Amino acid sequence: MKILIVDDEALIRSSLRMYIERFGIPPEDIWEAGRAAEMAAELNARPIDVAFVDVRMPGPDGLDAIAQCQQQHPDTSFYVISGFSDFSYAQRALRLHAADLSAKAHRPGCGAVRAAKGASPAGQPRRLERGAP
Repeated sequence: MKILIVDDEALIRSSLRMYIERFGIPPEDIWEAGRAAEMAAELNARPIDVAFVDVRMPGPDGLDAIAQCQQQHPDTSFYVISGFSDFSYAQRALRLHAADLSAKAHRPGCGAVRAAKGASPAGQPRRLERGAP
């Protein structure tokens, strides 16, 4: 499984990366981007199964980035993550057919990291277990 973490906060990216690695995803199968433009470049550079995308970032926000990338990358499941509880983000994420909207959390087992456990290519449910490829 190839995963892309998109967030302008390096601490959030590294925290999600470490947590995802605990479920057996090799570090070389996880990429990071800090802005929407970097997200597009990473998606164009390699097939990505799952992208965790922050809502608020400098430049185009995460939802705009998803809208721009979805058509070119239909096999990528996009999971929206946010530290904000603004319902308009949830409505917009649903219109974009995002796989899920999760609150950011600073403790394991919450928000986007829960989505990683069930994420799979093309949005098909799959459980990740430690040590599983």
